[in-house]
Amino acid sequence: MILRIWDVQHGSCAMLAHRSASGVEGRAAMMDSGDNGETGWKPSTYIKHWLRRDVLDYLFITNADLDHMSDLNNLWCQGIAVNVCFGNRGVFTHALRIIKEAGGELTDDIERYLALHAGYVHSVSAPFDQNMGGITATTFCNLYPRFYDTNNLSLVVFFKFGPFKILFPGDLESDASLASLKQPAFRTGRIGITYWMYYIGGERTAGFAARTYPANTRCSSAKHKRFGVFHAD
Repeated sequence: MILRIWDVQHGSCAMLAHRSASGVEGRAAMMDSGDNGETGWKPSTYIKHWLRRDVLDYLFITNADLDHMSDLNNLWCQGIAVNVCFGNRGVFTHALRIIKEAGGELTDDIERYLALHAGYVHSVSAPFDQNMGGITATTFCNLYPRFYDTNNLSLVVFFKFGPFKILFPGDLESDASLASLKQPAFRTGRIGITYWMYYIGGERTAGFAARTYPANTRCSSAKHKRFGVFHAD
């Protein structure tokens, strides 16, 4: 397993791939599509020109805010096909559009996300768990209208490869995280994770993270992210 965590400032972007015994990388997944406005780094450019891929097999959008998708539309501009897209299906597209319009004018990236949310409802010919070389993904989300803001409607994803487990929580805040704990599968899934905390606002983090995640979990806040390439065999 190859996990790449990218520095996209306040936003989010990570890539996950598996490698065969002969050293050939197989299918690829990406968690969010934020870019770095200071360095100019963009996931679309990296996938197209560095990885030399024309297909992104799996895309997970954990949060419907722009910092999680500021380079989303460029995937299509670069001619990269996205085969499968995962997001929170617990909120209808028209409700999500209303939520986003309340925050201001919609960018091309937001419009692309709304189109994905409405359109990627077909059956999957190559399910993630059976086609990522032993890496598995388990997703959780809270439902609209119980929660009606993009942070608490984040998609939560557990990835597991052998004994290694990592959680991508989007921007989930306290109330929605505690609601997730009422799901037995979520409580079980959180055990043994390595947790990259992308962003949970200020004092709202205090107390809740300690209740929600196991004592041996390693955390990284928006100010202290861990970047780089991680390998697990």
